Amino acid sequence: MRSLWHSLDALAPGQITAVPAVWRRLAGEHYEPMVNAFLRPRDEPASAVPCPHECGCAHEVIIHEEGDIVGVCRCESWNCDNLVLQPEDIMVLELNWSRLGRAIARAFDCEPKEIDLKVRSTRQIATFGASGLPIVLTMQAERHHFRQVITELMARLRRPFILLAPTCRHVDVLSLELLANAQAGFCPLDDTLTLLPSGSLYSPQSAGELFSQYLPAEPETMKPTEAQRIFGLLQKLRGQRSGEKAPLHEVFAAVVLDGLTQRATAERCGCSLGQISTRVGELESRFGLPIQQLRAYASPILEMDRTVKGDQTWKHTPVSATMADDGDNAETGDETDDWGSD
Repeated sequence: MRSLWHSLDALAPGQITAVPAVWRRLAGEHYEPMVNAFLRPRDEPASAVPCPHECGCAHEVIIHEEGDIVGVCRCESWNCDNLVLQPEDIMVLELNWSRLGRAIARAFDCEPKEIDLKVRSTRQIATFGASGLPIVLTMQAERHHFRQVITELMARLRRPFILLAPTCRHVDVLSLELLANAQAGFCPLDDTLTLLPSGSLYSPQSAGELFSQYLPAEPETMKPTEAQRIFGLLQKLRGQRSGEKAPLHEVFAAVVLDGLTQRATAERCGCSLGQISTRVGELESRFGLPIQQLRAYASPILEMDRTVKGDQTWKHTPVSATMADDGDNAETGDETDDWGSD
């Protein structure tokens, strides 16, 4: 069955670009939701288009001064008729890695975290769990490149991770051995995520069901002095920026104490995802710890808070069961945080 994942697998690696005719042929019924959700046009038009007869030849694009566009067959053996083309036929559509990465993170209910790992056609797109288990997406054209990616990730991350790929066609005994040595997991997206007509992705299984076995064991004890330090800093945040949207103490309560994702926190606070991301950065700077590590101290902090305030502990507005999609507004950084090409 033709799908989003099989089309990405066929065009990998690199920028993953093609004219609409190629995307439509590869994606089939998934073309319309895919083009709206995860593809974007490049500035320059295509220099050639594939022959509609699928004979294997390409037609050179010639744009005449009067505006007419034709595709001229340059294959000596076939010599197909010229094509009359429209501007949309020669538009080059490329994969928007950032949108796809955020959609995958959203479907698995992971924390989006986009990092260019400087590994061939590979990006970290999210983290999972209190330890910040890296979720990494790769798209490779050759099996030996796939194995090389695993080796480089082992050297760079030096910790367990989850590797995602459009399909499992490059997975073999050697790559599975490498993943096992790194205590890392592999997840083929064509088996776990479905592209809906709306353009969103759906997973019948949560990240907890899929990835929990790769999380490190929880520490048996936590330093009481560190919990007290964090609680003291949190007390100082109360009352600060009380007139602003998403004050730091409310964001801390949602993201750390309640363990919400940034998206859920944005809905609770009634602000944008970009604003919550900024607040999370401020919290990590003030406490000197990443959010994942702060979450490990949620229980002792809540216990201290109950001791100090009795029944007047943190009270929050419940999160709506249906969360609004963040779309691609300017505050999410969609046009500035793209990873670009390799």
